[in-house]
Amino acid sequence: MFDSLSLLCSFSFVASQFALCVQYWGF
Repeated sequence: MFDSLSLLCSFSFVASQFALCVQYWGF
């Protein structure tokens, strides 16, 4: 079971990567 801090860190990492892809592709 993940603790909330590591889960939050992994979620924010994925969200930031997704945001970069969106900006790159212009969606």
